[in-house]
Amino acid sequence: MVAFVRIRYEWLVAGVLVLFAVVHYVDRSLLSPLVPTIMDELGLNPEQVGLISTATLIVTTIGFIVWGYLYDRYSRVVLTTAAGVIWSFTTWLSALARRFTDFFAARASTGIDDAATPGMYALLSDYFPLERRSTIMGLMSVAPQAGFLIGGLVGTIFGPTYGWRTLFLVTGALGIIVALLVYFLVKDVPRGKSEPEFAGLETFGKYTINRELAARLIRRPSLLLLSLQGFFGVFPWNVLSFWMFTYLERERLFGPELIAVWLVASLVTMIFGIIVAGVIGDLLFKKTRKGRVILSAVTVYVGALLIYITFTTPLEATGSFLLWSVVTAFVIPMAGPNVVATVFDITEPETRSTGLSILRWSENVGSGFAPLIVGVLWYRVFGALGTASWVVCVSTWIVCGTIFAALFFRIDNDIERVRKLLAQRAESERMRDRSGTGGVLA
Repeated sequence: MVAFVRIRYEWLVAGVLVLFAVVHYVDRSLLSPLVPTIMDELGLNPEQVGLISTATLIVTTIGFIVWGYLYDRYSRVVLTTAAGVIWSFTTWLSALARRFTDFFAARASTGIDDAATPGMYALLSDYFPLERRSTIMGLMSVAPQAGFLIGGLVGTIFGPTYGWRTLFLVTGALGIIVALLVYFLVKDVPRGKSEPEFAGLETFGKYTINRELAARLIRRPSLLLLSLQGFFGVFPWNVLSFWMFTYLERERLFGPELIAVWLVASLVTMIFGIIVAGVIGDLLFKKTRKGRVILSAVTVYVGALLIYITFTTPLEATGSFLLWSVVTAFVIPMAGPNVVATVFDITEPETRSTGLSILRWSENVGSGFAPLIVGVLWYRVFGALGTASWVVCVSTWIVCGTIFAALFFRIDNDIERVRKLLAQRAESERMRDRSGTGGVLA
């Protein structure tokens, strides 16, 4: 009965954190389908719109290291609750904007809470065992796509009726609600509780990050390679999430109904692809510690090819475009949950939020400029949003896949180092138990 309750609670925690993330991404995704309306109402040009997105991502980038370090030292539940409150107030400010400068400042400030997500992933990793790490990270990684799906539908269907300001006010209120759910329903657990080396231990030391650990972390070869691929790897995601609705409306001449069909078909398939990728990643990891990296490399290369095919499908071939969109949607998210799981494989439990924050920082440093680059290429070079989009997406993912190939030769060493360290800690804890000294380790 106790085990049953424990398992049920683990999944309750997962449900609450995933819900928090989904609603958060709904709020973030609302901007994309509302961009044409906001451009017309506020008189914005493509460069200004790209600059708004880039500024938001820059703010997020600055916040990643701060949030990551805080999550590895203090209560992850309290910090997640605070992130929800911040998100609500910054979204409300966006709804009040009346000109470009106001809207620019408000949307940029929404990037503050975006940087808190790695801490939620790290907390969730302490509830589920190593052999299910990709699967549970896949569940959490569904949140951006589910949020994008819901946000896209809400923006497309309700935006013309209720207006973009009303939608921002509603999602801001939802932020307060999910923040309270986290505060009252989720409990912190010791960092590293789910590691197999600690199996059977009733109590063990409290581990938190310090400056020395953080300094060693940023020099870890596998994390550096993961961060480098992350620099290029999220370019396509920011391009697609920010510009896709504008592309469908202005170049493919899709109406709201056809956009909704594309959105549902693509994102439901994408969610399925993420879940499948998590399961496959765990299966491959059981066969070889390189399994998650191999899957990530293959899917990035294939994803680049599929993005090219999708965007270069003739404008009049609507059926073919929708078909290729669905195929692409299944493949392109597959690296995501396995990259997160790999970060946790090569970092100590008390450094995982910081480690994932370093990856996210690298992703945003590069990809933060993606919407702006596409806007400039569209406006000044190609004269076509679709061409500007696939050029940026394909080129960056080719580089990303090559870095994954390099990571293949390094990953074993860093995973083994972490496993040995955890085994030493577990043995130390058992010796303390036998001697009856107990205590807390630094």
